[in-house]
Amino acid sequence: MIKKCVLILFTFLAVYANGQGEGNNWYFGSYAGLNFSTDPPTVLNDGRLTTSEGSATVSGKDGTLVFYTDGSSVWGANHALMPNGTGLFGSPSSTQSAVICPKPGTYNYSLQRYDGYYIVTIAVTGGPGGIRFTEVDMTLNGGLGDVVTSNKNVHLFGTTTIEGANVAKHANGCDFWIIGKEVGNTNMRAYHVSSSGVNLTPVISNSVSAGVVSTGSIK
Repeated sequence: MIKKCVLILFTFLAVYANGQGEGNNWYFGSYAGLNFSTDPPTVLNDGRLTTSEGSATVSGKDGTLVFYTDGSSVWGANHALMPNGTGLFGSPSSTQSAVICPKPGTYNYSLQRYDGYYIVTIAVTGGPGGIRFTEVDMTLNGGLGDVVTSNKNVHLFGTTTIEGANVAKHANGCDFWIIGKEVGNTNMRAYHVSSSGVNLTPVISNSVSAGVVSTGSIK
């Protein structure tokens, strides 16, 4: 159990480890949550998700909650399901069911958060979903966000992928990369995320191992 909790924590913090308050809130497990703006962290009892493994949460730079997800549903800062926020193809039983990527060029300085995000979802081993992304527009629904149906569950690659994917900052300091791994070979796929959107043509690099289908995460 301790190992699983640490793994989930790494999943949550991967993108935001160098930020200010983007990682202040974490919702996980069965209605559980922690706020890391205090020492020790404050227990949160207002979460709505139930997940046996992966989850992802994003906050603004000031630590204000933006939204959270188990990979299949999305809840806003008011802990209500976001409009169109169900039916995502990630699995709560996937090691990393979802990771959250800001949409470059949409940073809102007054609100200290982005107006656009991408939720990268990862299906469970053997599931048909593969790695996909869904766009969230935070300017809609009174600032609580809405899933963009025309950019929902967009397939990047795979059907039976490993249960992990992640996001890394681009060398230009503004854009991002969505990174995932194919099954049965050494191919690592990196998709460029810019203000124009997600480039569906990946940069493919070789990893040191073909790996095992169901194990591990990408950090």
